[in-house]
Amino acid sequence: PFCPRRFDGWSCWEPTVAGTVAENFCPKFVLGFDPRRMAYRTCHENGSWFVHPLSGREWSNYTNCIDTEDMQLRRLVNDIYIGGYTVSFLALIISLCIFHSFRTLKCTRIRIHIHLFTSLALSCLFWIVWYKFVVEDPDVLNANTVSDEAVKVTNGV
Repeated sequence: PFCPRRFDGWSCWEPTVAGTVAENFCPKFVLGFDPRRMAYRTCHENGSWFVHPLSGREWSNYTNCIDTEDMQLRRLVNDIYIGGYTVSFLALIISLCIFHSFRTLKCTRIRIHIHLFTSLALSCLFWIVWYKFVVEDPDVLNANTVSDEAVKVTNGV
């Protein structure tokens, strides 16, 4: 017997002899995957594909596809972004404290700078939140929530 041809959403798996393991190159279009590596799909003796015990669905093993060196580099770059924005945020908060502390700094020019620094501090804060809670969490990036759809609609996508 053979396991039937399947498309798992990323790769097409050809009919495979029962009791063997099918191999496919990792998809190029998945960010963080190395397309030179191989993904696997197990065909049981009875001609059925392996079913993952947690999901209860047929499962292809793409765990070997992850390019760990690329992932480490991306995490390092993300940490550098967070560090840079944190330093900027702290410097802006200190500047705002100085502006608000001294009465001699109460003029229109300084007030304009206070507004500018406040907007920059908020921008830094939002970027820190973005890199910390969105970029670092793949589940957030892969989720397609109602708010994502609202953003697409408002942006005309």
